[in-house]
Amino acid sequence: MFLLIICALSALCAIAAAVALRLCLPGWKTLSGLSRVAPDRAANINAHSLREGLSVAFFLLAAGLCTLVILLAFRLISAALANSLFFGLALVAFDAVLVIYRRCDKNQYSKAVHRSSRLVALAGNVLLLALCALSFL
Repeated sequence: MFLLIICALSALCAIAAAVALRLCLPGWKTLSGLSRVAPDRAANINAHSLREGLSVAFFLLAAGLCTLVILLAFRLISAALANSLFFGLALVAFDAVLVIYRRCDKNQYSKAVHRSSRLVALAGNVLLLALCALSFL
């Protein structure tokens, strides 16, 4: 029941974020992360493409979470499988956001920044994979 509520609330949050990004509602720059970027760096980011890509990613995440809620509500899958699928969806969404940002950001970064960003991406992937694997235990 707890997982059902968490998945439903996560789906609603993903839908709200996707709609805010799609319609350029107030706060869309905060959702996309552009509000924290310096103006000279923001000029080299394709904001339209970033906004569209992130909204599609959030809509797809919401669709996956809604599917998970339906499967859980009708007890078609076990809670352990739903838990691992939840973390699997989070992993796919995390990687999708990384790919979208990498595609839309045309700024030049040093090798140290590239190395640290790859390390953070690897750490995020390892953490989500570990949570996915631990849910089977």
